[in-house]
Amino acid sequence: MGFVLERRRASWPNPQTRAEAARLYAEGMELREVLERYPNEVISVSGGKPRGAARRAIYAHWALRQESVGEPDIDPDDRAAVERVIREEGMEIAQCRTGTGLTKYLADFPEMDRFPDLRFWASQAPSSWPR
Repeated sequence: MGFVLERRRASWPNPQTRAEAARLYAEGMELREVLERYPNEVISVSGGKPRGAARRAIYAHWALRQESVGEPDIDPDDRAAVERVIREEGMEIAQCRTGTGLTKYLADFPEMDRFPDLRFWASQAPSSWPR
């Protein structure tokens, strides 16, 4: 298992609730609703530092997206396969299906190199999470 995949799973360590929440999220439930149901499942400290609401919501999103997609099934070095998945399913799915951040493709897909909208992600977090 690669570093990125491990990190995604570690951000929501309980596999049972992660699977339940991922199913709800994949079925169309808003992330904020999923996190209200499971407010204590996403880690609040990473790398020895406390993480705010926006960062925790981002972690949750990636953990649930990876859980929905499942185990990586595409070699990140197979450029044709990666580009096909990006075109057909989107960048996030490609990142999950390869289990990587696909950073070596940044020059070809500049939309990958964007800073997340922290206000949006903070709005997805339960009110009980410190801002």
